Amino acid sequence: MPQQKTDIPLVSVIVPCYNSGFYLAEALNSMSAQTYGNWECIIIDDGSTDNSKEIALAYAKKDKRFKYIHQENQGVSVARNNAITNSSGKYILPLDADDKISAQYLAEAVKVMEARPEVKVTYCKAKLFGKKTGLWNIVPYSYKQLLIENPIFCTALFRREDFNKTTGYDKNMIEGFEDWDFWISFLKETDVVYQIPKIHFYYRIKDISRNTELDAIKQKQLRQRIYEKHKELYDKYFSISNVIYDHYTVSSALNSVNTSATFKIGKMIMWPYRFIRKIFK
Repeated sequence: MPQQKTDIPLVSVIVPCYNSGFYLAEALNSMSAQTYGNWECIIIDDGSTDNSKEIALAYAKKDKRFKYIHQENQGVSVARNNAITNSSGKYILPLDADDKISAQYLAEAVKVMEARPEVKVTYCKAKLFGKKTGLWNIVPYSYKQLLIENPIFCTALFRREDFNKTTGYDKNMIEGFEDWDFWISFLKETDVVYQIPKIHFYYRIKDISRNTELDAIKQKQLRQRIYEKHKELYDKYFSISNVIYDHYTVSSALNSVNTSATFKIGKMIMWPYRFIRKIFK
């Protein structure tokens, strides 16, 4: 176990857990492997009915830096908020119980934040693992892009003092997008967000998850909720005339592709393959 040092800032890693016993050990092992020693890992059990508690307590018994908290099932937002309230670190790093981080992530992220006080959030490049593997192609961060879709996964480092200025994660975003909503609330246009140009985060793809269960209707409802909550921002950055024009240019571009000779030839070439595949299905 790396020796703790009192002259480096404490990082509080927040791990909400709801029936994640099958994956939890991998996430906690990635914490044990950190080259940065001054951390606490708060595992907050959101009313699990599996063996999550036993696994968490086993790690807490081996290493006092792991801490276990139980709450009645209230959702991931309440879990994160409660864990952060009970944390002691200068920095906060949320980590879902089915994901993991590299051994160097805390060290490199803290180094950035300590050297550059103007940076409000530090994250990194990421890879997918599980049912799907490969580089996670996330769109580059910009403030306007943040309003369109979330370019920052939840496992990013930020200061506790900045979190204290917010209302935390929205407990009403139970079905998803709570991290996206949080970043919109947390960040201002002038804030600096830095991406470490290395892969330090590993995002698990499962057959069934909150994201896979978000159908088109739920997606629309959640996006509508985010829009209504941050309406002043959206009205400032996306005028109706601009939205209409953007829709027109995208539609025109797609139409040009669909009617191009190359696209038509491609469809003709692929037709026999699709026909055969359909038969064998």
